Amino acid sequence: MSAKATTLLLLLCACASAEQGTPDTGAAPIDAGRPAPDAGQPADDAGVEPDAGAEPDAGVEPDAGLAPDLSPGEHELTLVTPDGRTRRYLVHVPAQRLDPPPVVMNLHGGGGSAENTRDGTLMVPLAEQEGFLLVFPEGVPSSEGGGGPLGVTATWNAGVCCDPALEQDIDDVAYFDALLDDLATRIDYDPRRVYATGLSNGAMMSFRLACQLSERITAVAPVAGQGEAFECQPTRPVPIMYTHGTEDMCARYDGGAMCGGCFQRFLNAWLGTNIPVPSWPCTGAVAYMEQWRTRYGCAAPSTITYQNGNATCETWMCDDAVELTFCPVEGMGHSWPGGAPPPFCDRPGSAQCVAWLNEVGASSDDIGNAQIWAFFQRHALP
Repeated sequence: MSAKATTLLLLLCACASAEQGTPDTGAAPIDAGRPAPDAGQPADDAGVEPDAGAEPDAGVEPDAGLAPDLSPGEHELTLVTPDGRTRRYLVHVPAQRLDPPPVVMNLHGGGGSAENTRDGTLMVPLAEQEGFLLVFPEGVPSSEGGGGPLGVTATWNAGVCCDPALEQDIDDVAYFDALLDDLATRIDYDPRRVYATGLSNGAMMSFRLACQLSERITAVAPVAGQGEAFECQPTRPVPIMYTHGTEDMCARYDGGAMCGGCFQRFLNAWLGTNIPVPSWPCTGAVAYMEQWRTRYGCAAPSTITYQNGNATCETWMCDDAVELTFCPVEGMGHSWPGGAPPPFCDRPGSAQCVAWLNEVGASSDDIGNAQIWAFFQRHALP
């Protein structure tokens, strides 16, 4: 295998190409964000005896049945969804947790995995510090839809993105409903404080959960991805904190007809190929938030609730005292703020890193996990 091909395998992350069967009117079907890539070969990791039907990962304690309480550390768990599929997720239990602990679900992007989101978003230390359960769900792997040169990658059916989950019409809302039921059999948690966040396709899925699982999802904090083209009639308005970089070249901040394709452009620039770049129309971030303001009845003027460097958060208090917060980040691209860079950007002047920054964009440390958690802490179900 050539050096370029070997390095290409390391790009299995929230940036793998997820080809679309339908035009996207929201965000890109690939997530070329900042979270560190998965190694792409979880079955070769050592030190784990996997749960039946799950791929092992080094350092993960496999499921040993319906334990009354999960021990501190990381556990790889599986469940069977109503459609008969065996699905997996990771859960990190902090050494000292709140009683009962809240749950934060961090959703990977299209073409990502539970592991690369764990590694790339750097949220585990915050979970240890604050005492919440940190869950990394996983979408349907692309191997079920034929696979690809990057190996097994996973996607969510977020209404307009991403294949194979979209093409197969996977009921991912039912998966999350089942996940919360399954987790409750393994460890006590606070059902009044269940939160969802995620990047790109994971952001879009978070928006879908706010619309279609609002009786269980307390609040959501999507990053870099508009969620559209699905029914949105929540049983209760779910508080939202939406973060989006103004230089996002995948889920374009200003929207328009040329959304998507940043990862393919990166590969073309790096490898010298000329593979056609997919694109589709999407709604701009400001206009998308206007849709939520209308849905939630946010008539009162907004206030600035956070400002640090290039990040500014604007908050509306809407009907029923529901919070809607929008956090544009000047200069940030399609990335997780405060997350880990791709490994090849340890050498900022390398051809790979230069191509990445040109096509995917930079990240930002002006906002991040601490602000997302502070937002979540303000909200609980009755």
